[in-house]
Amino acid sequence: MINSKKNEIRKKYFYGLGIFLISVLFVMLFTFTVFASDGGVGSALSSFMEVLFTVTKIVGVGLALWGVIQLVMALIGHDPNQRLTALFFLGGGVMVFFAKEIIELMGVRMPV
Repeated sequence: MINSKKNEIRKKYFYGLGIFLISVLFVMLFTFTVFASDGGVGSALSSFMEVLFTVTKIVGVGLALWGVIQLVMALIGHDPNQRLTALFFLGGGVMVFFAKEIIELMGVRMPV
């Protein structure tokens, strides 16, 4: 009884140790050194910000279009609550679309 329990504990220990060693081996084998480009961190950050603002413009257009659709449906259905919601979506979409310009107007400097 005691030997079987010790064997069971030993199996779990070696199983865990094996999983750990295999994990370390995979990390060592499948990683590689990455060197910075000539532009440095500034160009990478600038590129990231450009992609981020492009995505926000796309989201802003989507919100604005959804607001227009909701506004048309509210005007057809004579629903004042839906009109207000549609105007919020429309205004929010426009604000998200022009987020970069709004941030620059507030005086926040973007990375070059």
